[in-house]
Amino acid sequence: MFLGVSEYFQRFGVWQNVHVLDMYSVGNTTSTARIRFHIQSWYDEVEDFDSAEFGLVNFAARSNLSYIPFASSTIRQIGCGRAIYTGRSGQSTSSSTDTPIAGRTMAVGFGDRVEALVCNYGPLDRNTARELYEDGVPALCPSGTIRSSRYRALCQKFQKQQSQKVQHKIQQKQDKRNDRPMSNGAFLIKSAIYLIQLVLLLLST
Repeated sequence: MFLGVSEYFQRFGVWQNVHVLDMYSVGNTTSTARIRFHIQSWYDEVEDFDSAEFGLVNFAARSNLSYIPFASSTIRQIGCGRAIYTGRSGQSTSSSTDTPIAGRTMAVGFGDRVEALVCNYGPLDRNTARELYEDGVPALCPSGTIRSSRYRALCQKFQKQQSQKVQHKIQQKQDKRNDRPMSNGAFLIKSAIYLIQLVLLLLST
């Protein structure tokens, strides 16, 4: 189910990153390459981040860097949206109706075709200053989680991963048993067992 912006913000506070890319400046790049460029531009702001600030960060400050959500220990959910805007028609080339973004970006030195990427990170209490993360052993996952088998830099829930693996192995074994052809010897043994069971049933009556 799609949640509107107001409904989404009522669930929990979020941090929002916005990046606008001049399409003509990147040439004939692929969509995936542009996504990486957007995200890398946010992460590169780590060079301007004072590492001494991790002890107490004011999340409500508008001057905070886009790098903040990458390092925050409270972020568990991420949602992103992307759209390409053209300045000639004044309308988005996508299905989005948020054309005011295009109006703002065209006026600050961009070309007439731009791509905007917006990402929300949560949950995050922006009204309370807190530590950005805990100072500890690198690559150490919190209790109840293990290092992700798919994303090496992230953690995932231990029980969920284990249950999925167990179910997958059980299903694989079951499929192998179902697909395995029955030999003549196995067929004769099973037939003999059924016959003995039938005789015992008749004798008991």
